[in-house]
Amino acid sequence: MDQLFSPVSICGFFSFRALRIAFAGLIAVLVVACGNSGCAMRSKSHQSPSPNPGSILAPRIKAEWQKTFIEQAKELKAVEAWGLFSAGGWVDDGQTMIFVLKDGSAKVEAVLPGSREPVTLKPISPADVVLLRKDMAGLDGLEDHVEASFDTIQYEAVHLVPVESETRLDVKTRIMIVRATEKTAPKHFAFLQTLKAIRQARADQ
Repeated sequence: MDQLFSPVSICGFFSFRALRIAFAGLIAVLVVACGNSGCAMRSKSHQSPSPNPGSILAPRIKAEWQKTFIEQAKELKAVEAWGLFSAGGWVDDGQTMIFVLKDGSAKVEAVLPGSREPVTLKPISPADVVLLRKDMAGLDGLEDHVEASFDTIQYEAVHLVPVESETRLDVKTRIMIVRATEKTAPKHFAFLQTLKAIRQARADQ
């Protein structure tokens, strides 16, 4: 009489059953993990902007002022912002922070060389903000430009743009600029000159 369950069929049955149990256990673990952590498989509701590939997102120059810069942009509900931070030399070259507001104008704050407190300078008109955006358009494509030098001023340029939700700004580009000249790094040099000129023109008024 034929055996109802041969040794081979019994082994296959238990192997299949063990596989089903293991699979069910794995699903249970994933469900619990998703419930506790928000599930990494879900799409994020607020994503940071993709950084420039050559941009280092950790601040290296005046980290405390860069933190203030980002916090101030949030408080002002700015739609875009640029910052230029410096250190080195005798009294560095001051810090410059430009916040584009919802009405199209821009607020300018600066820590002048040798000072410890920021001052609010004359704002930038909406028409001039349009021109400024054109001048700054190439910043996100730049990378660090650092030439070795003794006792020189080091700069770090930061560009903040809206995240997906458009309710706050985050870093798009953060690059270091050291000893950029019109000949060695014309785009970096032009960026420095533009922001320094904005600050200087308003500081003199």
